[in-house]
Amino acid sequence: MDLNCDPAILQRENGHRLKNSSQNIPRGSQELKENSEEWLKLQHAFAPVFEWISELVLFSLIVFLLN
Repeated sequence: MDLNCDPAILQRENGHRLKNSSQNIPRGSQELKENSEEWLKLQHAFAPVFEWISELVLFSLIVFLLN
């Protein structure tokens, strides 16, 4: 059995799934649901920071792969 594959496709010999991969999906909290407008404001306010982090990670990955 190849353990480096997607957990959702792992099955036992009887055809049942080996793992419930949907249990690892993060769920929004009740607090987030109640304060969604504030959450959106924070997302908007920090968008430039998130973009900068994404660009930095991408640049670092490219540099790592080229070396």
